[in-house]
Amino acid sequence: YRAIKKSVYKAVEAEMRGERFSGYTFQVGLLHKSLKKGFKIVEIPFHFKDRTVGQSKIGPEFIFNNMIYLLRVRIKEILTNRIFKFVMVGSIGALTQLVSLQLWRTLFPFQLANILAIECAVAANFILSNVWTFADRKLKAKQIPTKFIQFNLASGGSILIQAMIAFLGETFIGLKELFTLPIIGMVIDTGIIFSVVGILVGMFWNFFAYSFFIWKKKK
Repeated sequence: YRAIKKSVYKAVEAEMRGERFSGYTFQVGLLHKSLKKGFKIVEIPFHFKDRTVGQSKIGPEFIFNNMIYLLRVRIKEILTNRIFKFVMVGSIGALTQLVSLQLWRTLFPFQLANILAIECAVAANFILSNVWTFADRKLKAKQIPTKFIQFNLASGGSILIQAMIAFLGETFIGLKELFTLPIIGMVIDTGIIFSVVGILVGMFWNFFAYSFFIWKKKK
């Protein structure tokens, strides 16, 4: 048995129209959307006896509809989660850095090439963070130049971390070829490993800096 206040129903009813909320999926959807809107749900236990007369009206189509609804909800929540977006943007930035590192190393010594590759990743991260990760706090056009400078400064901690790891790695381990990727023939050496480790460590600092300094939550 369920007791639902009129105010709760009115708040979620508009979002629960259509065939996918037919049958028992309506009950699951009502609970989910009520919780998302901040309503409180209380459970009062009672002893429910097994059916002795008649048959259950729950058929395979209702079970299937519930599974589809829950799967869609979970995927949507993952895709809209800020941590997920940050990791995806960070991954794209990391790929940008690793690819540009190989290009810059054809022109400059490793340390300078590493710094230039980091800056390429910073630019990519800034653009994607503004239009996707922090879309709900998107910067206005006039804020972008100043915020990009602040973004670079905030990323300084990550850049310092990555540069330090690259320096220590080159100093104590050296730049050595490890293996060659098949098909594309790309040589993987310790320099790339140093960059990967620096990226992973620097990501923790970046998320903190971006959330509290660049895209601060509006009061």
